Amino acid sequence: MKQQLLRTAYHEAGHAVASHLVGIRTKRVTIKPQVGSLGHHETWSFLTADERLALESSGRSEFGATKALRKVINRGIILLAGGYAEKVFTGKYNRIGATADIDSYHDFIERLFPDDKERRSFDRWIRRRTEMLVENSWWRVDAIAQALCERTTLKGDEIREVLWKTVEKRIQLPSTDLTVS
Repeated sequence: MKQQLLRTAYHEAGHAVASHLVGIRTKRVTIKPQVGSLGHHETWSFLTADERLALESSGRSEFGATKALRKVINRGIILLAGGYAEKVFTGKYNRIGATADIDSYHDFIERLFPDDKERRSFDRWIRRRTEMLVENSWWRVDAIAQALCERTTLKGDEIREVLWKTVEKRIQLPSTDLTVS
C-alpha cells in the first residue's frame, strides 16, 4: 500500500512540476483515490474557445493557432510527465496507471496532426522534451511527492511554496566559521 501511494505521489508530482515549469497554473494535485484513479492533477483551462477554433480551422502558422499550439505542446508535456516521473521513481513504466493521461495525449495529437509521419515526429520530440524536463527537475518532483505524502492534497499556491522552499534549501551556502583561534 505504501509503495502504491509513493508511486502515485511521484506520478502526480511529475504533472504538477511540469505544469509549474511550462507556466500553466495548477488548481490542485492530490493522491486521494477517486473512482477510476489513484490521484489527480487539475489545471486551469488551457485553451480559450478562440484558440481551439484557430487550431482546428486553420493552418498552424496563423498567430492564434501558433499560440494555441504552444499551449498544446505544454499540455502534452504535462500529461506525459506524470508517467515518466513514476518511471524514474520505480524503474519501470506503468502503462495502466498512465492510461487516462496517454489517452488524452493521443486524442489531441491525433486531431492536431492528421498526418501519421508528422504525428510520430511530434510524439518523439515531445516525449524527449518531457524526459529532459523531469530528469533536470527531479529535485522538484521529489519535493512535491514528499509534500503529497505528508498532506495528500496541494493547491497551486502550496505547490509554489514547496518549490520555493526547496530552491532556498538548494542555494544555501554552507556557513563558514570566521572565528580566529
